[in-house]
Amino acid sequence: MGVVVQRLMRILVVLIVVVGLPVLGFVGMPRLKEWWDRQHPRVDSPSILAEKMKPRGTLVGANTMTLRLPQEVVETLQVQTAEVQPARTSDTLRLDGSLFLDANRLVHVSPRFSGDVIELGQIEVVENDPIGTSEKRTTSRSISFGDNVQKGQLLAVIWSKELGEKKSELVEALTALRFDQEKLQRMEESFAKGVVPERTVLDVKHEVESDTIAIARVERTLRSWRLSTEQIQAIRSEAERVRARKGDWHEELDESWARVEIRSPMDGTLVEKNVAVGDFVGTDLDLFKIADLRRLDVLAHIYEEDIPLLEALLPGQRRWTIRLNSEQQSQPLEGSFERIGNLIDSAQHTALVMGWVDNSAGRLRAGQFITAQITLPPDP
Repeated sequence: MGVVVQRLMRILVVLIVVVGLPVLGFVGMPRLKEWWDRQHPRVDSPSILAEKMKPRGTLVGANTMTLRLPQEVVETLQVQTAEVQPARTSDTLRLDGSLFLDANRLVHVSPRFSGDVIELGQIEVVENDPIGTSEKRTTSRSISFGDNVQKGQLLAVIWSKELGEKKSELVEALTALRFDQEKLQRMEESFAKGVVPERTVLDVKHEVESDTIAIARVERTLRSWRLSTEQIQAIRSEAERVRARKGDWHEELDESWARVEIRSPMDGTLVEKNVAVGDFVGTDLDLFKIADLRRLDVLAHIYEEDIPLLEALLPGQRRWTIRLNSEQQSQPLEGSFERIGNLIDSAQHTALVMGWVDNSAGRLRAGQFITAQITLPPDP
């Protein structure tokens, strides 16, 4: 019995050796190889290293702008060729901003003289017939806020006591000059005959010079009030008529002697009206403000890191399109920007970009929020 057990044990050991060693080698050989490689780094031969370092492509041409690759490299890397073209895509810079009246197209209409407003300019409007028919009729009304006016159009009439007195002073000075000139002529004739002394002639000459100085002083005052040469000449003519009528004034002259007409200095829209009939106005009051709304100013905000992008643009590239924030689907309007502000807002870290936008169609209103889009040239 003992002999049989010993034989079985020997057979079992043999089986373990025969079967277990291959299994152990299959499982442990990779790790053993990894450990061996770490302990004994492989050193390639010079020929193998030269093969590995051999370039897979060559530069062609003197400018070295062309690369030639072997066919196997092209197939391995799946290289594809295409024609080189300039960049087509452009970046768009969007700036938030607002619309403002153009200060160079805004005028303040003030009176040259203080006085009472006796009349306002009239404007013709077309209204529907109040009876209910389809016919329209033209009526007149006083000009008001928002009306369009033309250059030279009557805006208001002021009755100025100050102007009337200054005109009368000129007429008086002209009359006195003519009287003294005639007196001087008679005195010179009498002096030639020995009737009057020379002292009398000199006194009359002094009076004539004083009258001339008084006339020049009044005329300079009237010109400083922007009376035209034609208006001053009309006063001179009236002085002649008064003298011919021996001091009798023309009745029609009394109705216009102190009349001052306020007329529009430009084509535009009334954006402010501060006067009504019966008001007493001074020279420091803006009766009207007239603006040309066909072009509006644009003030947009740009972050300081984007400022170099705009500074790099040429003058002909400084264009932008303006779109209203309240009408995102509307057609954008063309314009351009001219200056970039020198101050950076400490809170937003933005600078102002100043430009304009065309408003010939009248769609835009001062004060509206807008988005300005600037197309930047593509990177070459």
